[in-house]
Amino acid sequence: VGSAGVDVKTVGEPMTPEAVLALGELGIEVRHKARPLTSQLCREADVIYCMTTSQRAAVLKLAPELSERTFCLDPDADIPDPVGQPQEFYDGFLVRLRSLVRTRLTEQGVGG
Repeated sequence: VGSAGVDVKTVGEPMTPEAVLALGELGIEVRHKARPLTSQLCREADVIYCMTTSQRAAVLKLAPELSERTFCLDPDADIPDPVGQPQEFYDGFLVRLRSLVRTRLTEQGVGG
């Protein structure tokens, strides 16, 4: 599992403290550092999940041939970026994100 951003401002920047705390509550150790999305990263991925339709479009601009394995986590709505929100928002955001990821992985036949 990896992560990259379509609009990374500072390469190597860590997650927000709120994200680290929310993940820590679930026992998830954070090793994430910001990195920009590249066509090579896209092509190396088995599947790509995006939080917004504009992120999906950015992936397909880099690697148009990946349309069959690039999806929005929530097919019904964009997922807003939690940056700048209070801790309670992050906590709820993580619950939603976790559920969506599990659903997508199940649809793809990954995991159990």
